[in-house]
Amino acid sequence: MLCFATIGLSSCSGVLPVPGGKSTINDSFYESNTELKAKLEDLKAGMTEKVVFAKLERHKDELLKLNRQSIIAAMYGGQNSPYTLGSAINPYKDINIKSLTGYELKYRIVKLKHGLKSPISIRTDEVGFDYSATLIFKDGILFEEPIIAGGMIDNSKSRTVFDYLNPGMIMKGAGL
Repeated sequence: MLCFATIGLSSCSGVLPVPGGKSTINDSFYESNTELKAKLEDLKAGMTEKVVFAKLERHKDELLKLNRQSIIAAMYGGQNSPYTLGSAINPYKDINIKSLTGYELKYRIVKLKHGLKSPISIRTDEVGFDYSATLIFKDGILFEEPIIAGGMIDNSKSRTVFDYLNPGMIMKGAGL
């Protein structure tokens, strides 16, 4: 009986996935990732903040304002960059960091579907996109074209019942 139940559940997992909702960030900003990319491609170094935000159809307050460390990481590429290690000529050495401001625009829409991979394993399929665009301004002027990261997502993750039932969870449930 257990064998037939196992086979039955396994065969249904790929056929009858259960919608799992969406994972979104700023999903009301644009109609699609294509629209976002088109707006970002229109941005050119030398544009004023006012023009940039008008082209994006956003207000500064809607984006994440970057701190100095995040601006430096965006410009140099992090701690292990050849510029910070001194193995390459620093093109930004004469720039006063206090004159820079930065913003990050995040845009994510990922649809989730859950299903059984086996009687003890749950599969989650993720399909969509996740983009991040970093905008750096020097004295209110777009310093360089936006730094765009991310892309399309088409993943599948599996977790077993034992990933959810671990000793810490059991002890917590027992009040210990």
